[in-house]
Amino acid sequence: MFSAAWILAANAWMQHPVGARFNPETGRAELDGVSGFMELITSGVYLSEYAHVITSAWLVAGSFVAGISIWWMVRTAREGSDEAMAQSRDIWRPIARFGLTAVLIGGLGTAVSGHIQGQEMVEVQPMKMAAAEGICMDTEGAAFTVAQFGSCPLGDDGAQPTQFIKVPGVASFMSHNSFTATSEGVTDVQERMVALLNSDPNFTAKYGDASQYDFRPPQMVAFWSFRFMIGLGMLAFLLAAWGLWATRGGRTSSNKWLSVLALVNLPPAVRSRFLRLDLHRDGSPAVGCRSEPAGAVHGL
Repeated sequence: MFSAAWILAANAWMQHPVGARFNPETGRAELDGVSGFMELITSGVYLSEYAHVITSAWLVAGSFVAGISIWWMVRTAREGSDEAMAQSRDIWRPIARFGLTAVLIGGLGTAVSGHIQGQEMVEVQPMKMAAAEGICMDTEGAAFTVAQFGSCPLGDDGAQPTQFIKVPGVASFMSHNSFTATSEGVTDVQERMVALLNSDPNFTAKYGDASQYDFRPPQMVAFWSFRFMIGLGMLAFLLAAWGLWATRGGRTSSNKWLSVLALVNLPPAVRSRFLRLDLHRDGSPAVGCRSEPAGAVHGL
């Protein structure tokens, strides 16, 4: 956990470089000494990311312990002999319940910290979150979209993505804790970023008109990795709830579908989270650097 703190501090700084200033000689954003370091380790992005990764680690570790032990518990219980039943009850059941408890605690912690982290990202990386939510235009009471094919266009002329199953207000609640709040959309965020960068003469002198740049991340990666992550969390919670119920009061389970679910829950871990975090950063977090945005964007 201690070593993870510094690894995640570096990642959080790349996501949102607080405590940094632009060095015109190197063309990079650099940490501003001790004061910058303190600003980094107390930033909301870092604290929520650290909590999210640590609780995710509990979830993953619990999934491996529960998955293997449930498979053995069910296998030995289905053998039916007294020796096998004793092994299922006295060895594999306690290990399975330990793992399932870790999955439940880690899963709840991951959900809460992920909710907080998502709201931090809405503030510092609005383009990424708009793409992940599939919101094309600023929308009041934005819906959560279950499935989307195609990307949000820039401007009014492009084809809109095809979306299926929308739950009203949920995306706004996830971003702002309000079902009626306004959530930013990809097209409008693009326009605001262009206006912000064009307002800086240093940027336009070096890079030209910002409207020539597309600040959108790979939208399908952002959208589907977010839903894949949510789906994996729901799968783990289902396993924990079913497994703890099936093994309550000294019981063992011989249900083969429980063992199948336990094994299916093993491989994915939390890779989709890092896919969402790292593959589609945008330039918006760099605005907080202590220098002109042009230098900050170039530094990233």
